[in-house]
Amino acid sequence: MGMRRIAHKGGAISRFFDESMLHFFEPEDAKSLAREIVGLRREPKRRAAVAREVRRRFAESFSWTAHKRVFTELVGRLSRAA
Repeated sequence: MGMRRIAHKGGAISRFFDESMLHFFEPEDAKSLAREIVGLRREPKRRAAVAREVRRRFAESFSWTAHKRVFTELVGRLSRAA
């Protein structure tokens, strides 16, 4: 999926991803970012586990299957309102 595995804490990204899907660093803290980069580089199994989890959770939350009912309900409401 080619998604990043490190992001800064805060902002909208934390609404969609948690610690099992991304490794967070403190904003404007180069040492915090460096620790995460080095940590993931040194631990390929941890890096692979995070990659698997982000793919699984992202697919679960944002797949067509997950949104099909919401979409069809919206279309139904819009067509009744017209």
